[in-house]
Amino acid sequence: WDVGPARAAPTSFPLRTRATPRLPLVGLLTGVLGGALGVGGGAVAVPMLTAMGETQRRAQGILLAAIVPSSLAAALQYAWLGHLRLWPAFFFAVAAMPGARLGSLFAQRLSNRALFRAFGLLLLLLAARMVIPVPAGTPWAPDLLHLLESAGVGLLAGAVGGLLGVGGGILFVPAGILLLGLGQQEAQAASLLAIVPTAQDSEEQARQS
Repeated sequence: WDVGPARAAPTSFPLRTRATPRLPLVGLLTGVLGGALGVGGGAVAVPMLTAMGETQRRAQGILLAAIVPSSLAAALQYAWLGHLRLWPAFFFAVAAMPGARLGSLFAQRLSNRALFRAFGLLLLLLAARMVIPVPAGTPWAPDLLHLLESAGVGLLAGAVGGLLGVGGGILFVPAGILLLGLGQQEAQAASLLAIVPTAQDSEEQARQS
């Protein structure tokens, strides 16, 4: 029977054959920028992975798995330097985990095009965050207001992280400065530590879905 010209089978893992030599560079840039800015590095890694041929959804999944060890290493370095405040990070992380699950579930319902556009909007917000200074808020204290603010920020950051495959640092850091009165390095340290369980939970939820 004439079934027409043969078509090449799609590659299930394009990065293994086409871009593997460039992956260490992606990882290096992700780790350096993530550690320096207190974010997971998704703003760098995800666009680079999509440029290498990955879909938006797969690039986000790869990044979520990769930022867990890099964020933990950076958080430990901040702790060694005396910048880590455990209570803000703890409340960030506890509230972020259910948000990350919700975001991951919602991401499964969106097309790659929709995720790509949403990620582009996130990059614009990140660019604005780098240009516009964030004023400091009331210094952190374990009172009800700060605890509720920490939980609210964690929930929202977790949802954004689960949806777009980032750790949530784009929200953790400015919110830590503006709402919780943390210093820049303290906010980055708390963000990096909170990213670890958030990204792990998002990655597991995405894999199960």
